[in-house]
Amino acid sequence: MEEVKMQYRDYKRHYANCETVRGSYDASSKTIIVLVPASMMQPKRSASRFDPKRWENRGQQKKLRGYRVAVRQYNQGKDASYLLEAWGDAYACLRGEHPAPSVNKTIPGYGPAARDAAISEALQLAASGLYAE
Repeated sequence: MEEVKMQYRDYKRHYANCETVRGSYDASSKTIIVLVPASMMQPKRSASRFDPKRWENRGQQKKLRGYRVAVRQYNQGKDASYLLEAWGDAYACLRGEHPAPSVNKTIPGYGPAARDAAISEALQLAASGLYAE
């Protein structure tokens, strides 16, 4: 059980069958401390997000700043699917170097789980150093 401070109206709507901490109701802010079992807790939001400081927004495509790595989104919400793209330096051959292999991969799954997987794979490609601009 975890102690959660919440609005009294939320307690009455969603957690009325849970116990409360005696004397925890605050009349001025209309909050109460409720003992919520782990099975009823809301799942924590994912930390994987397209942070505007790291990702450049190009419509459906999010490009990782400083790298040749992008993630495209198709559809929205629970139906969202993602395509991971990475491309090497086009002029590497002219310099006598081997270009990094191109990546064009559909991330399996839908919604937030697929988004998290796309972001983590994009960050792994960036960490490899092959796709730096």
